[in-house]
Amino acid sequence: MNDPIRSSGPVCSGPTDDISREAITPGTVPRYDGPVAVKMVIYLWKHGKEGDIDNMQKTILDALNGIAWTDDRQVMEVFARKHYVNSPNDECVLVSVTNYTPEKEVVDSA
Repeated sequence: MNDPIRSSGPVCSGPTDDISREAITPGTVPRYDGPVAVKMVIYLWKHGKEGDIDNMQKTILDALNGIAWTDDRQVMEVFARKHYVNSPNDECVLVSVTNYTPEKEVVDSA
């Protein structure tokens, strides 16, 4: 299940608009029972008030809580990237949710 979560339109219609559960097409998002990894690419029109990626990331994760997973404690890994587009009409968010596969963590002992 590596397909991006699809919405009926762009997940965000403007950089200051809230991303909400209503933006997600019902029945298109599988619900995960175990740990998950989330990847998101946020396409924004650059106009000087784009917002912070960490705030956008939290909004997206909150919108998916209870839909793509039961509890946000299941989210073990998150990757987020902002990408600028040439028009506000091109703004959207692509999100991929997959089963989390733990990797061996390397801790720098320096």
